[in-house]
Amino acid sequence: MKQEMQQLEQLAKKADDNQLELKEKEKQLIRDAKQQAHKAVQKMNQTVDSEEKIWQAQMEEEINAYRTSMAEQVEKEIAFYQRYYDENKDFARKQLIKEIFGYGNRKNE
Repeated sequence: MKQEMQQLEQLAKKADDNQLELKEKEKQLIRDAKQQAHKAVQKMNQTVDSEEKIWQAQMEEEINAYRTSMAEQVEKEIAFYQRYYDENKDFARKQLIKEIFGYGNRKNE
């Protein structure tokens, strides 16, 4: 009887030890899972940051290209209107004189 009690006590102790060991393993698994999740989140954040930097660089490049294109277009238009002005300023001056002083020389009319 005493021997059976000792065996039961040993089994109970072994069950308690096994339960403690399982709880420790569970804690370790949870810790490991949290660390892996944290690392995964960090990696995703790095990926997002990297993609955002690439996107920003591309946007800046496109904006600079657009600005350059618009500046060139404005310069072309300024040059066009400058040529137009230069070609027509003499005619415009004569027209203005005609409007101010009448239509040409009155002797010839």
